[in-house]
Amino acid sequence: MSSRAARYVLLTTACCVGILSPARGSAQEAYPRGEAPASASSPNELAQPDEVAADEDSDLATATPDPTPEVPTVLQRPMSESRVDVVEQAGVGGPVAYASAGVLEVGGSGSIFAASDFIGLRFAPFVTWFAFDGVGFSYIHEIYGGSQAGTASFGMLLHIEVSLHLRVSDRVLIALGIAPGLLYNTEDFGATARARAGVDVLVGRSGLFHPMFYFVGGNKPLVAQVDDVPVTRWGYGIEITYGAMF
Repeated sequence: MSSRAARYVLLTTACCVGILSPARGSAQEAYPRGEAPASASSPNELAQPDEVAADEDSDLATATPDPTPEVPTVLQRPMSESRVDVVEQAGVGGPVAYASAGVLEVGGSGSIFAASDFIGLRFAPFVTWFAFDGVGFSYIHEIYGGSQAGTASFGMLLHIEVSLHLRVSDRVLIALGIAPGLLYNTEDFGATARARAGVDVLVGRSGLFHPMFYFVGGNKPLVAQVDDVPVTRWGYGIEITYGAMF
């Protein structure tokens, strides 16, 4: 073979390699399944080359499609390492667990509210952001409505809560919170304090169910006074709260 023919063969081979290599890369980018078979629901169903294999990853029949990330302990990462951030796609199947720094939760609660000479309903939308591992800050907007001495009464409370979330397992945590706040009962403005305790239960991929017991008190009536009925400056209840990670 002449030198000219040899150069032609080498050039043709190089072009073929250059054309085929990007095609393989594009396929991997379009289908980032690692070595999981086509029948797997996600690349996490089977242990990947850089992953430590677990028993449930041994085959497709016993694989866990979306592993649950480990919930951190309180202040697992030092405050100095935290930064203002909002983590997306937290929860099952993602790399970040609930109560990790940066996780954002949005939801609401409803409860039956009882106090002196008053019974009614309470609704409270909320937003919680974890500035540090296991430490959350929440804005809670509470609205009360019910009957006091046969007359409708209403009240509104705004709270900023600081809460601790203590890991029991990757799907169950103990939650403790305390919150100062403001109230408006259609007649007066005042200050309030609120405490609550309960559990966080991870539901599905990114949902949270929070059964909680709470107590709230204020320096003004929580709801407007009706006639000569004694005013109520405190109350308690069991709330049913549901939220979802951002």
